[in-house]
Amino acid sequence: MLVPKASDLDVRWNKGTILKASVDYIRRMQKDLQKSRELENHSRRLEMTNKQLWLHHPHSTIWT
Repeated sequence: MLVPKASDLDVRWNKGTILKASVDYIRRMQKDLQKSRELENHSRRLEMTNKQLWLHHPHSTIWT
């Protein structure tokens, strides 16, 4: 739960609740950013590997 719903009568909108929701949201965004960076790095490594393989075998083709 990032932000309490208006229907949650037991949850009060106080500074602590808002701060906790903000911290949780920031942590989730940081994890998402880290995952995105890892995927981008993995993609770059795959591209480099593909390029190296192609340079070693320029006349071979996948569609034979």
